[in-house]
Amino acid sequence: PLELLDGKRGDKTFASGDWIGFEGEPLDLVIELKKRVKSVSIECLSDKGNYIFAPVSMKVSASEDGEHYTELGHLEFAAEGPDDTDGIKSYTLTLDEPCKVKWLKIEAATIDALPAWHPGAGAKAFLFVDEVIVN
Repeated sequence: PLELLDGKRGDKTFASGDWIGFEGEPLDLVIELKKRVKSVSIECLSDKGNYIFAPVSMKVSASEDGEHYTELGHLEFAAEGPDDTDGIKSYTLTLDEPCKVKWLKIEAATIDALPAWHPGAGAKAFLFVDEVIVN
C-alpha cells in the first residue's frame, strides 16, 4: 500500500486513518526501488489495550527479478510484556554493506496470539504500521 511510503506519519491514535493494521497476518511488502539501500525502517504502533503489539521480527530481502529473493538481514525482538510502554516505535535494519536493489521485500510479524496476561488472551494480535523508510 502506498500509504506506507507517503511520508505521512501516524499519531498514537490507531483509528486516525494513518495506520495499516494486520490482524494475525504479517506485513509482507514488496517495493520496486532500483536504488542503493543502506537501511530499512518501519514505524509501528503499540497499543496493547487495543490488541496492537509491536513486531517480534523483521526481515529484508532483495531481488533482481521480483520473484527470487535473497535475505539481506533479519532482526528478532522480544515480545512486549504488560509493563512495556505503548506508543510509536521504530525498528531499523542496517545492512552490513549498502547494495543496489531493484526489488525490496520487507516482512514483519507480531505475536501470533495475545499472551496469558492480556484480558483478550488467545485472540489474534494486530500489527499496525504507518511508514516504511528506505535509506
